[in-house]
Amino acid sequence: MSSMNNVVGPRIKSYIKNQGISVSHLSEKTGISLQALRRILNGKSKLCAEVYFLLCQELDLPLDYFMDSNQES
Repeated sequence: MSSMNNVVGPRIKSYIKNQGISVSHLSEKTGISLQALRRILNGKSKLCAEVYFLLCQELDLPLDYFMDSNQES
């Protein structure tokens, strides 16, 4: 599971950076604390299904978007 966190968190981080979305804005919109979100995006914290769902929902992306290794992020 930790290998998934090490990949998915940084993919989300790259995506939001490319989209011009700030970490603080995403934190505000999802209700995930800024500190927790930064740890997730850096692959240093466990990414549970509920948090992953919130992120995908806020970013309007399918749930498998960041897990597909062929997906551009």
